[in-house]
Amino acid sequence: MAENRPRRGGKKRKASAGNARDMLGEFVAGNVDRLQRLLDEIEVRDGPKAAFQAITDTIEYSVPKLARQEHTGEDGGPVTLVVQWLGDSAPATPKPSKPKTKQRKGRHQTGPGESEP
Repeated sequence: MAENRPRRGGKKRKASAGNARDMLGEFVAGNVDRLQRLLDEIEVRDGPKAAFQAITDTIEYSVPKLARQEHTGEDGGPVTLVVQWLGDSAPATPKPSKPKTKQRKGRHQTGPGESEP
């Protein structure tokens, strides 16, 4: 079980994506002032858009990209939610409300496509 033995001094760490992110994070944390000066120089020389692009290019290597997730129901259809009440505490079913319409006294109100009697 060579995996459980401690690493011998002087032996380099095996490169991996996780280690690279950790090392880049440590580098950024240790060089915040220097990086800020570099970003300020880029902004003066090339404008704020270039400075922002430099930040986003650097972040790309330290923060993992998230894949887009699409949720679908059975056979690619819509997602169906089923709600079940447990026990005797099911809420009362609300009564449907009637739409409120203003009607003038003595006149019939017509809807779209209807003519007055």
